[in-house]
Amino acid sequence: MKGHNMAASRRVKRARLEMIGDFLEFCRQPRIPQEIRENVGLTVRDLHETIVTTMAVGLLKAFDTKGLKPQYKTTDKGNTYVDLYLNLKTLLETADLARNPIVANQE
Repeated sequence: MKGHNMAASRRVKRARLEMIGDFLEFCRQPRIPQEIRENVGLTVRDLHETIVTTMAVGLLKAFDTKGLKPQYKTTDKGNTYVDLYLNLKTLLETADLARNPIVANQE
């Protein structure tokens, strides 16, 4: 697999909002479903539900690829979600490191 692989670094069960954040972050560039599944670590069912949900609220758009596999890309509204998600994730990770300095020094 090429590039950044979030699935390999994220083996724990994720909350739905975290899964959507990772999904939308990966889809900042147009992506095909198989590529999304492999890199974000989603089941076929989770992928389908996430695509339907994010498109319904305007966070994701589909591209007509004229007979080829569909591609999906994060919208401007979705990019706002990703930016807020990443800021919150960083804030929480910083708080965890402050509470557990011994663990932080071992990394």
